[in-house]
Parts: sequence; C-alpha cells; structure tokens
Amino acid sequence: MLIRYFTSNMPFQQLLGIVLTGVLLWAGFFWGHDTWSYREHAEPLAFVTAGLIKNYPLLASIISLLMVLIQAFWLNSLVNQIDFYSTSKTSYLTAFLFLLFAGSIEGNFMPGPSVMANFFVISIIQSLIKAYDKEYTLKNVFFAAFLAGVGSLIYLPVLGLSLFIIMALIIYRQIAIREIFFVVLGLLPAAVGSFVYYYWQGNAMEHFEKIAYYFSNWNIVISGSLPVLLVLGMITLFLLVSMIYVLSHVNERVIRVRRLSVILIWYLIITIWLGGYTSNFLQQVILLSPVVAFFTNWAFENMKRKGMAEFLIWIFILIITFYRLQQYWQEVFNLDLPVYRLL
Repeated sequence: MLIRYFTSNMPFQQLLGIVLTGVLLWAGFFWGHDTWSYREHAEPLAFVTAGLIKNYPLLASIISLLMVLIQAFWLNSLVNQIDFYSTSKTSYLTAFLFLLFAGSIEGNFMPGPSVMANFFVISIIQSLIKAYDKEYTLKNVFFAAFLAGVGSLIYLPVLGLSLFIIMALIIYRQIAIREIFFVVLGLLPAAVGSFVYYYWQGNAMEHFEKIAYYFSNWNIVISGSLPVLLVLGMITLFLLVSMIYVLSHVNERVIRVRRLSVILIWYLIITIWLGGYTSNFLQQVILLSPVVAFFTNWAFENMKRKGMAEFLIWIFILIITFYRLQQYWQEVFNLDLPVYRLL
C-alpha cells in the first residue's frame, strides 16, 4: 500500500504524506531535545551555528525538520534524474524512505553537525555522478573536494569522504596525478579558512592537534536502549535485503549503472569506517541514509512481489512508534530501560 502510494501519479498527495510523516516523526520533540555534540576546536561552523540557535529550541527543531525534508526531496529528485533503474518520474518513495531512516534517530531532531553536513554529502554524491555523466570533468572533482573540506568544518568525518572521491576516480578511469592535485586543491580553502579562524582565536595549533588526535583513534561505538538498537537493526536489514536484490540483478544493467553502483557501495564502506571516529555510530545514520534509501528504493520498486517490502516498512514504522512512545510506557509500567553497548 505504501509503495504503491509513493510511486503513484499523485505528486501533491505524496508531498503532503511526506511532510505529515516528518511532522509525526518530530512530534513531541519540538520544544528541545539533545543532539549530537560538536568538537569546539575542530568543527568551527557547528560551534558558531550552535551558539546562534541554542536558546531557541522550538525554532531549532523546526529548522532541523525543514533541513531533513529538503534533503529528502533533493535526494528524490537526484534519483529520478540519474535514471539508474526503471522508476516512475513521479515516485517519492526515496524521499519517504530517507525521511524514515533519518527521522528514526532522536539525535537528528535538532540541527546537529551531522544533519547540517548531510547537505554537503548529498552534493558530493551528485557532483561525482555528474563527473561521470559528463565524461569526467575536473570542475566537478574540485567541487566535490571543496564540499568535503567545508563540510568537515561542520562535521569532521566528512573530511574522510575525500578518500571516497579518490576511490570514485579510480573506478571511473585510471587516475592521474593532476586529478589528485585537484582533490587536494579543493580541500585547501577549508584548511586555510580554519587556520585563519583559529589563528585569530589564538589556538591554531590546538585545532590541528585535535584533528590529528581525532583521526588517530578509531573505535566504533554502538550504544543505546533496546528500541534504539532495534531501529538500527531494521535499517541494517533494509540495507542487506536491498543489496542482495541489487547485486543479484546488477548484471542486467548497463556498465554505467554497474560502475555507479560500485561507487555508492564504496561510499557505504567508507562512511561506516568513518563511524569509528564518532562518539556514537548512530550519528552516522543520517549520512548513510541517502544511499541506503537509494538502494532500498531500487530494490522495492523493481521487486515483482512487493509483499515482503511492505511488511518490512510497516514493521519499521511499528518499531519507530514503539520507540517514540517509550517515555510513556516506561512511566506506566515503571520501567527503566538499560543502555546496551554492542561495540
């Protein structure tokens, strides 16, 4: 039912359904909620932004909802334009899935570093796809690296996506020195800008020492209550089911689709690896959500029998509902859920 609704030729009703879904996901959290912490000496743009909105929790929560909705519609438009697979041009299933994945984690209900940085992540993916479709252009590569640099000033793990850019170039063609040079050149403005900012603050060396220390300590931490871990488990299940379908049918697609699919798989691998540099891996979920939603949409729209896909979506919605009502049934049954640490 949901798949048919979000792939039908009813754009107004689909848009209304997605906005209503977003409001329901954020309901109860519009008057302030904890979000992911930022690193004051490593993420200056996040520090400045947090200072502007920390005293306005309602406004901050609404801004976060609008950010995630814009990202959902942007991703949906990108998927419909790149023509990876046969899909309705009026489909909004990708936007709906992305919103479910991103809105299932409470840390995203405020405009934290990872929520803001996701704009840069989607733009990086879009730039690299354009670089392939235009038979490779250095301009798109430079722009992708520039976005990775600026995005890292908000959320430091985005800097690691420079490896993803280089990997994409290797998959596209035999990489040359000038291509690596343009990647480095794209990262320079952010490096120079952060140096000037922290030099003005009087702690430039401390800034770069923090970055070096940050990337020298890798440890994936997954912790949360049982409902939180169930949400993460369902997102993982969506990814596994869709990847099994995509990999079993990828040979039916043209070489362009196969190469771009490999690039997006490498994005998932690198983003998961970068999760080891965060305080909690759940912070990475919103950065993984664009590609997870992309592959899930690919699988669900092309499955001949969509019963299992519908079942998974409804189970996920029930788990999110169970998660959202957690504070109420904890009070009713006088329960205090323990926090589990998987890794």
